[in-house]
Amino acid sequence: GMPMTWHDLRGVSDAATQLVQLSAEAAQAPFDLACGPLMRACGIQVADDEYVMLLVQHHIVSDGWSVGVLVRELNMLYRAACDGQTDP
Repeated sequence: GMPMTWHDLRGVSDAATQLVQLSAEAAQAPFDLACGPLMRACGIQVADDEYVMLLVQHHIVSDGWSVGVLVRELNMLYRAACDGQTDP
């Protein structure tokens, strides 16, 4: 699996600053090429109805074409979840 951390910034007075900091930390955290994982995800709730997902992967994991595939598939999963449908 891929590790995923969660942060709840609802009600935090400097949520925008915290979001920038979490994003920078996620992007700058090193990868262990020998042990992995080479991809990390972080879910951040910023309001009752607003979320941010950070997805960080080492550049050897994918190329430009496969990133497009990943984005399309995540979009399909998100739409299905919002519509109460099963995993397409």
